[in-house]
Amino acid sequence: MKMMNIKFTLAMCLLSIGMSSCSVYTVAFVPTTMESARCKKECALSYQNCNLANCEARLLTCQDYCVDIDRIANQKKR
Repeated sequence: MKMMNIKFTLAMCLLSIGMSSCSVYTVAFVPTTMESARCKKECALSYQNCNLANCEARLLTCQDYCVDIDRIANQKKR
């Protein structure tokens, strides 16, 4: 019984580490303009098709660009 508890605890730890690492590369960005929404969609599509070692860095850079597009578009509206 004790060995099963250890295995369960280990499995839960590995699962939580794996799930938390998936969210490291996401940007909490909600687009407010169509331009920035398209930009974010294009970033996600290019990330899915990426086979390079630095894909995560490219995704973050792309989404930072989308945030800038959104900010500039919102400033122009004012």
